[in-house]
Amino acid sequence: MKLRKILSIIIIALLLSTLCLTLSPQNVSSKTHGIKVLDYTYYIDAVGVLDIVGEVQNIGTSTIEKATITAVVYCTDGTIQGTVTGHAWFTYMAPQQRSPFLLEIGIPADYDDWYAVEISKVEITVKEANESNNYLYSDFKLTVKSAGYSTNVNEYGAYWIEGTVQNTGTQTASKLVVAAVYYNADGNLVAVGHTNYLEPHDVKPSETVTFKVGAYDTTRYGGNRNSVITSYSLLVDLVSPLMTGKAPTATAPTTGYSIATQNPQNQTASSRNHIYIITIAAIAFAIIAALLISRKNTPSSPKGKTNKQKKPTNKDHKANVHRSI
Repeated sequence: MKLRKILSIIIIALLLSTLCLTLSPQNVSSKTHGIKVLDYTYYIDAVGVLDIVGEVQNIGTSTIEKATITAVVYCTDGTIQGTVTGHAWFTYMAPQQRSPFLLEIGIPADYDDWYAVEISKVEITVKEANESNNYLYSDFKLTVKSAGYSTNVNEYGAYWIEGTVQNTGTQTASKLVVAAVYYNADGNLVAVGHTNYLEPHDVKPSETVTFKVGAYDTTRYGGNRNSVITSYSLLVDLVSPLMTGKAPTATAPTTGYSIATQNPQNQTASSRNHIYIITIAAIAFAIIAALLISRKNTPSSPKGKTNKQKKPTNKDHKANVHRSI
């Protein structure tokens, strides 16, 4: 009797286990090797918070949902001074798609600010990255109209990119966001930023919506060369429509150079042109100066005649005043 009871319990347990496996999602698995950290940096923002910004990429063949990222801050003595966990900005990342991230750590308890902390390194790891059968609509075309530091004194040298996003597909896209990653002259990441939901929220096929995205906590003033933005990459995120199935490989981000700097090759050519113009202008000035000096040293009166000074008249005075205005 006891044997039958034990067998019955085992059979019931096996049935329940099978039922649980059947009901559990079959299209999602957790792994981290599909996400690669491309680049990151850190800085102390205006309110004293340590900001860690960077960019990750889905290098796998499946869509990644909610990539979880952890940052650990080490002091020069090897101790851990801070830890923070967050997510990539894009909830769904198709194969080869990139996403910026921003992690923030408040002022340490034993210090007045982060400036007093001797940071030796910051380590970034991907803690979790779940595969998904869902992916986001991605038929868009980005066009940049301007990019560079603001000349508005009230904006204190903020960096802005302005342009348009066009829906090139066949479905209405809702709640679009433009995200940006900014790089210095060496190609190193220095800042990130994103817009709020673009207006209007719904963008129908062939329609266009404008955007203006800035770099967080970065200005041209008070920074060194390594923090000066010279180029950028742009990506589009949205809320819907959410598609089901195998996602197509993501297109490369829209990239470009600041208007003030342009492509380094173009900048070099422009500098050469400026040198040529300045050289020609200097030569022309020297020739004109030599001619004026030569005329000044040449006698103005005919030989044998006395050169008398002409008495100025009111007419001459008015003419001179008129010419001097």
